Parts: sequence; C-alpha cells; structure tokens
Amino acid sequence: MNNNITRLVGIDLLRAILIIIGVFYHASLVVAPVSWVYASPHYNSYTIGLFFEFFHLFRMETFFLLSGFFSTLLIEKKGKVYYLENRKNRILIPSILLFLLIGIPQYYFIIYNGTFNYDAMISHFWFLQTLIAFIAIQYLYLNKKNYKKHIILSLFFYYLALPTYYLFSKIEIINLFQDSISNILKYLIYYIIGIYSYFNYDELIEKTRNNFIKILTIAVITSTILITLTKIIWEKNGFLFSATTPKDIILFLEKFTLYDIITPTLHLINSLCISFILIYIFSKINHTNKQTIFIVKSSLCVYILHHPLIIIFGKILDNYNLNLFNYFTLLSMIALLIPSFIFYVFRGNSFFNKIFGLDSVNSKIINKTLESNQEN
Repeated sequence: MNNNITRLVGIDLLRAILIIIGVFYHASLVVAPVSWVYASPHYNSYTIGLFFEFFHLFRMETFFLLSGFFSTLLIEKKGKVYYLENRKNRILIPSILLFLLIGIPQYYFIIYNGTFNYDAMISHFWFLQTLIAFIAIQYLYLNKKNYKKHIILSLFFYYLALPTYYLFSKIEIINLFQDSISNILKYLIYYIIGIYSYFNYDELIEKTRNNFIKILTIAVITSTILITLTKIIWEKNGFLFSATTPKDIILFLEKFTLYDIITPTLHLINSLCISFILIYIFSKINHTNKQTIFIVKSSLCVYILHHPLIIIFGKILDNYNLNLFNYFTLLSMIALLIPSFIFYVFRGNSFFNKIFGLDSVNSKIINKTLESNQEN
C-alpha cells in the first residue's frame, strides 16, 4: 500500500456520499410500490422506486468494503491501541448515545405498533450495529496474515444470509433479530474484501483501470437483471418488503428453487464491480476543500437524523396536494438540509461532537501508540 494518504481523500468522500444517498433511498420508499415504515397513500411510483433501488444494489456493500479498508489503514498506520480507542470514540459511543437519544424515541413514538420487534427498534441504526460487530471481529480475529482465508468462510456465511432470514422468520423470539443476524452474515464478506483491498490497493487500481470496460459491462448487465427481478417481485405484492406468512415463503422458494443462489451471486458480482469502479474514479480526487470536509464530517449526522424526518414530514406533506416530483423532492431536501443545518450550527459543541463521533483520540493514547511504534 502506497503511503501517499492524500490519494484516499476521494475514497473517504465516496464513503460519505454513500451514506447520504440513503436519504434519497428512504424517501423513495415512501412513494414506491412497497410497504415501508411509512408509505404514502397518494403515490405509487415504480420509476422513482427502481431508480434508487439501483443505488441500493451496491450502496451498503461498498460502504462496508470501504469500512474494512479504512479500519485496516488505521490499524496498520496507528496500531491496535489507537484503533480500539478511535473506534470507541467514533463508532461505539456515538452509536449508543444516538440510539438512546433518537433511535428509541423514534421507535416508540413513530414506528411502534403494539408488538415489540428488536429489528424495527434498531431501524436505520442497523449499519452501526453491524459495523461494530465487524470491528470486533477484525480486532479479535483478523490480521495481515490470516484475512485471506476468511474470505472463503465469509462467502459461505454470505450464502447463508437469505436462508437464515427465512428460517429465523418462523422461530419465536429469534424472529425478532432475523435482520440483525442476516445482515452480519451478508455484509461480512465485503468488509473482509475491504481489508484485502487495502493490502492490494495499487494492484486493485491498476487492474480496474486496465479492465474498466469489462467491469463496467458486467456491472450494467447484472444491474439490469437485478432491477428487473426487483420489479417482478414488487408486482407480486411486494414480497421482499411486506409481511408474509410461512406459506408464502414456502411457495416462493418452491417456485424459484435456485433463487437463494442465483440472486445473491449476481448481487455479489454487481456490488464488487461497481465498488471497484467507484473506488477507481474517486481515487483520482487527491485534494480537499471546505465543502468536502463538511460532507464527510456531517454524513453521520445527516443519516441518523434523516430517518425520523422522512417519516414525520412524509405524513405532513401528504396533507397537501403536491404532485409526485414536488412531494419527493421536498421530502428529500427537508431530510437532507435540516440535519446539515443542525450539524453546521452545533459542530463546535463538545457534546454534539461526542455523540456524532467527532471527538479526537485521547493524547495519552496517541503517545502510547507512538512509543509502541518506536519499539517495533
């Protein structure tokens, strides 16, 4: 891995953009023909829904790949002591505080329907929960010497994700956690490939550049197939999003016996192709400015706050006679701009910085890390 860290400015920006795209994706679910936390009774747009479903094919996959990449960079450059302290300040503590301040109130005042469900309570915090699990796995088990052999193991877990989700949906108590468990199984492979990408960064960039057209062609073909499948599924009563009975699941799997193998395979190929294309493109950004810094630092604040705003303002805007475009645009802008404004106003506040992971690592930890590096 080349030590020229300025080359990673664009990739860090990419990670922030992927998080922010979630605002538009969730806004699209309000007007798409699916059953989400809140679905507008006035709109049923396949166009908007499928357009943002394309981004959803690779958005979180690329995010976790980049998370594995940057976590490894942190360990390799600063050591495990610094890494653990940094992840505690930037991920663990903010996740707990934000869940208490926003997640639980959102669940009980906006989402709760009279029956407790852990996955529904976690809601859009799921990616932080999953990321914490991966951080722990990397800290305890993964290192520079053994991460490659875990790619095969994580691939096995990847193919278990969908059957595990179906199986757990039928088991009392465990079905409360089916999303949380299946997400860890599904996304671990991307995190580990992110580790691989760090140690082979220059080779990855070169191979992507030399095979750009081939990779792009595969991405276009697999995206087309997956979006077509999504449209078919939506037309069959929104199978993936609606509450289905065990009988529905059984009939679905009997009809599509290879669904659990073919679709995840296409999804994996698609996500990796698009991830490598995006990494190659954004690696060319090698300078920063105030706007870039703002986007990167505000991305977590925007993502955490946008979710309840979309639900609340989705209901409010339904009281007005807006056309589809105006409704979706206004809803998206509200969910994007209000958190951005809050971040801009409060970013200098120490408590605000703490809950959104903007605190710097303790100077004692930095000194300890430097001493450790000198000894090595």
